Amino acid sequence: MNHYLVVFDRRAGKIVRSSEFSDAGRALDARFQAEVEYQANKDVEVVVLGAASWDALIKTHARYFQNVRELAASALRGLQKIECGPALAGASA
Repeated sequence: MNHYLVVFDRRAGKIVRSSEFSDAGRALDARFQAEVEYQANKDVEVVVLGAASWDALIKTHARYFQNVRELAASALRGLQKIECGPALAGASA
């Protein structure tokens, strides 16, 4: 598993910095350094995320990679699946 440092600006809605680490300890050290660097900016979120690859991270943590419109559309599709699921199941019974 890889470890990814992600520095995300919530106000801008974008990643301002990212790094990949194979060692969890080094990733956490980088996180703590980034937290100190960005501590004055309350709009910046600093996280370390684990994933098999950057592409897998994009799928599991979409909020860091999609704009608000894309996130809303994805949430709406998820709600539609939930709402259609039981109705379709009941219709076939």
